[in-house]
Amino acid sequence: MDASNIITLIGFMGIGAIIKSFVDSSLNRKQNLSQKQHDFKETRYKALIMLMLAMLDFEKNQPMLKEHGRNFGRINELSDEIRTERNNMILFASDEVITSLKNFLQNPNEQTFFDTAVHMRKDLYKLKTKLKIEDLNV
Repeated sequence: MDASNIITLIGFMGIGAIIKSFVDSSLNRKQNLSQKQHDFKETRYKALIMLMLAMLDFEKNQPMLKEHGRNFGRINELSDEIRTERNNMILFASDEVITSLKNFLQNPNEQTFFDTAVHMRKDLYKLKTKLKIEDLNV
């Protein structure tokens, strides 16, 4: 192997390393963004679960809401807050989550709550679950 072939080989290895660094950097950036989006969605869904549970038994859960800085004097204020969350979710939630939350707002009960929670779970973790609403009732 002569010197020009060796120089060419070293040049190709250098270009390959640069390309690999660029691809790795791009993938890491995309992964970090995806993780941030997931963490945001998980935080919003957890807050919404808390609000939905409070709506199921407002009087009992009013102290818990105050503890978390959510001072609602009437159930209508809580309902309005959940509607605001739903409007914000249009940006990031799956269609199933938005639809099930609409059903919860129209008819707040354990079944519509569990339906929404299961859809959130699927949206967050891409789970293929066989869990039925009846399985969650105690």
